[in-house]
Amino acid sequence: MSFSKNLGKALENLVFLELKRRGEEATKIRELKGLLNTCKSFGQNSGLIITADFEDSFEIEGVKVEVIPFFKWCLINRG
Repeated sequence: MSFSKNLGKALENLVFLELKRRGEEATKIRELKGLLNTCKSFGQNSGLIITADFEDSFEIEGVKVEVIPFFKWCLINRG
């Protein structure tokens, strides 16, 4: 049975469809475009996106992007 070979692809499709249903895919693209444009305009090589509960880090178009939940951002920026 080849179900296990297609499991990853099926899972990716499920996540994509759920994000599309929620309208979050367009939000992510819009937020990334804005962040990239701002970083390039100000000559920055990193940017930060603050979310409700999601955490990630990646590089796109030469800009390192940190995605952190609001509560962690508050803890980091105390003082």
